[in-house]
Amino acid sequence: MTDERTRREKRLGQALARSGWTKNAEGAMERTGTDGTEWHCALEPAENDGAPETLRLEIRGAGGSFTQNLVLDVRGAADPAGVFDGPVDRLDELLDVIAGLPSAVTGRTLTDKVLMPLFVRTAVFTRRFGVPLRTSGFHKERLPRPASAPLPQAVAAALAAPRDGTCWLDVAFAALDADFPHLTLTALDRALAAGADPAVPELWRAWLLRSVDTDEALAALDRAAAAGGGVTGLARCLQGTMHQLAGDAERALEAWERATLEDPDDPYGWGVRGLALAKRGRSADAAGVLAEAVAIHPGDATLQYYLGYVRTLLGDTEGAFDALEEAIRLRPSLAGEILPDPDLAGLRDHERFASLTSARAADNGQDAEVTESLRRLATAVASQGAQRAKDWRRARLITFVGGDEEEGGTDVSYTATQGTERDLNVDLKALRPPIHALERSLPDEATAVELDVHAAGWFEALTAPGARGSHRPNQIVHVLGRPGGPCGDPGDVPEGPDDPTEAGDPAEARRLLHDYLRLRADALGDEETLPASDPERADRFASLAREYGTALPADLRALYEVADGDGDLGLLDGFEWFTVSALEDHLVNRWWTVDIHENAWIDGAVSGSGPHAAVRRSHDRPGWIPFAYGSSLDYLAVDLDPAENGRPGQVIRIGTRRPYAEYVADSVTSLLRGHVEALRQGRFTDEDGWLRIDLGGMGQEDDHDGACHVRGTLDDADIDEHTLTLDATANGDLDLAAVRNAPLLRQARLLCGSADLAPLNDVPVRTLDLDLRALDFSPLAGHATLRTLTLKAPHAVDLTPLLTAGQLNGLDLSQATVRDITVLGGLRRLRHLSLRYEQWQELWAEGVTLPALTVAILDGDHSPSTRAEWLNRLTAAPAPNARQYIGAFRTAGG
Repeated sequence: MTDERTRREKRLGQALARSGWTKNAEGAMERTGTDGTEWHCALEPAENDGAPETLRLEIRGAGGSFTQNLVLDVRGAADPAGVFDGPVDRLDELLDVIAGLPSAVTGRTLTDKVLMPLFVRTAVFTRRFGVPLRTSGFHKERLPRPASAPLPQAVAAALAAPRDGTCWLDVAFAALDADFPHLTLTALDRALAAGADPAVPELWRAWLLRSVDTDEALAALDRAAAAGGGVTGLARCLQGTMHQLAGDAERALEAWERATLEDPDDPYGWGVRGLALAKRGRSADAAGVLAEAVAIHPGDATLQYYLGYVRTLLGDTEGAFDALEEAIRLRPSLAGEILPDPDLAGLRDHERFASLTSARAADNGQDAEVTESLRRLATAVASQGAQRAKDWRRARLITFVGGDEEEGGTDVSYTATQGTERDLNVDLKALRPPIHALERSLPDEATAVELDVHAAGWFEALTAPGARGSHRPNQIVHVLGRPGGPCGDPGDVPEGPDDPTEAGDPAEARRLLHDYLRLRADALGDEETLPASDPERADRFASLAREYGTALPADLRALYEVADGDGDLGLLDGFEWFTVSALEDHLVNRWWTVDIHENAWIDGAVSGSGPHAAVRRSHDRPGWIPFAYGSSLDYLAVDLDPAENGRPGQVIRIGTRRPYAEYVADSVTSLLRGHVEALRQGRFTDEDGWLRIDLGGMGQEDDHDGACHVRGTLDDADIDEHTLTLDATANGDLDLAAVRNAPLLRQARLLCGSADLAPLNDVPVRTLDLDLRALDFSPLAGHATLRTLTLKAPHAVDLTPLLTAGQLNGLDLSQATVRDITVLGGLRRLRHLSLRYEQWQELWAEGVTLPALTVAILDGDHSPSTRAEWLNRLTAAPAPNARQYIGAFRTAGG
């Protein structure tokens, strides 16, 4: 026995001895009450991995009138304080309660004087301690549950009103969201003890206890079914599944039959009962049950699907097709389950099987030529899969074709039978002919194509003009209005430079260029000749000024009076200075933006180079004029539209490989000055006639990249006046008070149990990525600079405080649950929104309009038909903009 264990047992004995408890032969404390009630208390060590130390309290009434055996959590395994702040020591608190309990207990006295004080102070496991409770499993998606508050708020409300069952139910679902199953179970117990309607809490108790305490789970389901509350059928279905897993087939069938008899208005019970009979070889009985079910619920697509399957087992092919076609008519997306179903393989050679593949395509303008091109492409994709794997189930091809741009990239991924993605190193050359044929059959405009190819011999596709991919897998992006139209840009926020004058000097720039060429000649041992200046430069510059509303900086114009670029010498740190003609061509065509999608999740990353807020946080701006080329679409540009701390004419680096523009120098003059000083100081190397010049970190400020990465706690030493970005991770609560030491903070990512966000309202943060078990936006009300939010929270989030965050224009809620999605309608500046499909459906059902929305993102692995429906719902065009295609192809074996 360890010294720590000895000390804790000594604390136990001393605390209870003061109220008349004595130690027995086994070392446990015990007492007998005046009415004969026997009490027994002992400290028990952890017996299972991850299980905390516990205090066991047994209470036995005189003559066996009652028995209560409680296991008390003293280390916070199911306690909010233990969850958020780490392990807690509840021993002294619990011992004080136990020592003060009355020795004589009966009936209500037991509940009011003994159990309730313990319930309020700790988790009570009652014979179930140490057994893991699973938070996923069968029927869960069917169990009713309301949205809950963040766990700390829910617990605080319940502790303030311990006899309010509704409050404890809120705690239960908040704990379930936060993946604390023992706390969920404790809260459900407390809700019932406080008089909550038993239907929902008993149902959830049973689901949590189904593999831990089977007898209690079955009894709880009986109580839930008897209570009604709309859960009777579901309770019986859960009972049936438990009996089935226990190997009692007859009791399982009996429970499923009771589900349909006691709750015939719930179609779920009918489906479970019908499938169960079919799987037991009682196909005729199953067909009878399902026929009765569809008569009661004629609009339920799933029941029609099951009926079609059962009729297949009976050899009723025509009847099976009738039911399957009706299922797809009722819910078109169900074809994605029906067509690859191996239990329906016997129907695939029938002439009516093709009608299943065309059921969805009949009314969407499916073009015969495009369908045939897609069929050829699907065959090629399937052939590639067959050559490289035997167990692929589905392939997804994504490509972009048409329009004036070059053909976009093609990506192909295969999903194995087990559901895992597989990289098969597909030969893309073999796919080019059918892709080119498809492009010729489509209208001459840039079009996204998504093709799902199923190994069973059918395909489904989407053609969507103007749609885009995204920075995350399984996303599709739509730019509303004209593709390529303007999107909200975080760089639009600053009003402009505090100092509107140029830092460059034309005369000094010309002198520095001559000095630089002379020093280069000395270093290389050979004089370099620059092209003569363009005689039409003045007219060209005047034309550009009229077209774009601004003129080149004076120092750059002065350099063009000396030469028309550098003749590909790479004078500027390896960047080749453009001719006037090339500068004009790049400004007109903006080649550097070819891979910068205007539909990307908008908020420029934070650059740690140069003075703070010198460059606007944009991907591209009309005032950025490239004048030198490096490589891979990487450029030096003059910035005529700087942020508040910048100067017009400053030099920046831009390009498709850069997530943001980087500050280089306050002017072309300063850039040249840096080159001259480097050569004079010998900071260069000659690599076969190519000078590598060390510019000494030009553009960097104090060698501080502005990034702060923290695990655990955040204190004053972690974050300071230079910090631009914060990435903080903590297991429990994160104290953000030190954030106030970062007056330049622009971007924060927080992954923790919970955090008071109030300190963020005192700094100019613009981008937040929050992954919190407990998330409360109240402190962010009225935030002056917040522009984009990415949220992940297990509980329903209240967005109302964000209505007063006047700059907010981007939300990613695809990994969150929203308490009231209609709040989005009050965000009048919202321009970028990422949601799951069901969230978009809820938004439309509530009639919410988003007048400023520019970029819409659908998140999730959806079928092409679902994506087409989403795109067309967004555009609300007279004719479908996105089209879905579906068809069959001959497999290698067929």
